[in-house]
Amino acid sequence: MRCKANFLFMLWALLLHSHVYADEKINLENESMDYNYYMFQLYQSQANLYKSQAFNSESGTAINSPESIPYNPWHGSQFAFGAGGTTGDSNTSNAQINTLINYKPSEGEIGWNFNTIEQYNYIYSTNSTDNKNRLYVQQNGSYMFDSYNGVFAQVSYLNDANDGYFYVWNQNAGYQLQLFANKSNNLLFSFGPGVQERQVVVNSNVEIKPSWLTQITYNLNLNKIVSFSEQLQNVATTDNNSSYSITTLTLEVFNGFGINFNYQVTYNSQPEPGKAKLNTISGVNFVYAID
Repeated sequence: MRCKANFLFMLWALLLHSHVYADEKINLENESMDYNYYMFQLYQSQANLYKSQAFNSESGTAINSPESIPYNPWHGSQFAFGAGGTTGDSNTSNAQINTLINYKPSEGEIGWNFNTIEQYNYIYSTNSTDNKNRLYVQQNGSYMFDSYNGVFAQVSYLNDANDGYFYVWNQNAGYQLQLFANKSNNLLFSFGPGVQERQVVVNSNVEIKPSWLTQITYNLNLNKIVSFSEQLQNVATTDNNSSYSITTLTLEVFNGFGINFNYQVTYNSQPEPGKAKLNTISGVNFVYAID
């Protein structure tokens, strides 16, 4: 009888152990299924991310990647020709060629930046003068140490005998402050000392005087079609303040080709005798812009 009781006890213990083992096995299997499901979801999310960033085998660039559009150091350059009108010393019409060349070797705010402005006007004179050609060239080079602070050097040349000078040279260098910059617009403030050289038409005298340049440049890209730029410049000498404004509105029509509207204002506080203080040049141009 005692042996039978021992046998029944051992059988009951074995069954209990088997039941506990079975429960633990089921729990392990459930945990394994949960782990496998988690890994499957993780794999799917990584696969979807990889597909969204997969490289295009034909173009060699990544899909949906900001690097799909290569950096163009000549972005913003323009070449234009057209016609317009003048007021002041020459109240007439003019044919014009305008060029803006921008070159920034590296992407980002920090580093070198170069730009050249060239404006040529053939003035159809109505006031018995033979001075029909006007040329303005401005070359600017700057280096930004960070997003806000930099230095610049600038040279400008004006050949317009209708203003009373055969030529006017301005050479300046100094500090440049970028007040703000983003993908759509930027505002630059530049100022510094320099030298102005000019030759007077009346007596052909060459005058060289110290000068101070203050300049504000604003660029705005509203969208892929409309862009706007404004440059305000003042060169102060001991006997004259010369202010200069260039306003440009460009509408792109097709693949970089478009229409350009520009308006230029020149103001001299002490012009040569018989010359106007205020002169303007306006124009409508066909333009090609580099994106």
